[in-house]
Amino acid sequence: MINEVRNTVLFILNKDNNGYITPSQFNLYAKQAQTEIFEGYFHDYSRAVNKRNVHGHTSGFSDIPKRLEEVIDRFTSVGFPVYSGVTGTFSIPSDAYSMGTVTLASGLVDVDKVSQGQLARLRSSLDTSPSVNYPVYTINENGLQVFPTTFSTTGDIVANYVRYPATPKWTYNSFSGGEPLFNQSAVGYQDFELPSSDEMNLVIRILQYAGVEIREADVVKMATSQEVQQKMENQ
Repeated sequence: MINEVRNTVLFILNKDNNGYITPSQFNLYAKQAQTEIFEGYFHDYSRAVNKRNVHGHTSGFSDIPKRLEEVIDRFTSVGFPVYSGVTGTFSIPSDAYSMGTVTLASGLVDVDKVSQGQLARLRSSLDTSPSVNYPVYTINENGLQVFPTTFSTTGDIVANYVRYPATPKWTYNSFSGGEPLFNQSAVGYQDFELPSSDEMNLVIRILQYAGVEIREADVVKMATSQEVQQKMENQ
């Protein structure tokens, strides 16, 4: 999809001699556009769920929350956080956007997330203090801190989380005096991870970034109007 998106962006820019963006510029805008659309899924999902709760949506193909949930599920990942004896914490995966469930390695016991205030209250009583059968964790600047602290080895816990999409990269063969030729086999190639239905959204957002870069107000205006129209159609 990334080559189709780039070709469309260049076609629109070149149509009225609005300028040109290099492959490196395109890749930068592609990353920004994909991240912006990805983060928008969560806002759209929350809004759609609220509408469904007041009977704004039905089941089947018109179940918008379900469709958005299926898209978000594409980015669900599972990993073993690495333990650091220096900080006494388990690392948060570097590509994590949002943490989901955390369980013991056996998968039979959930590790519940609590705030620092809740932890203090739990530890104030022997009846509620975290234990091997009822572990909890907090999040701080170093990562996940699990209680009881007997869990102190990489592999003790498993984290289910939503990751960011991989950074897109349009790769090419460079030819002297000519246009770069798309090369999907080049090292570093990475297509967009968004659904194909987001292709036009990517084009619109990249055009917005490009219009600002080349100082073409008409490009930004055109891309913005297209974005507004799409949003109205999706209401």
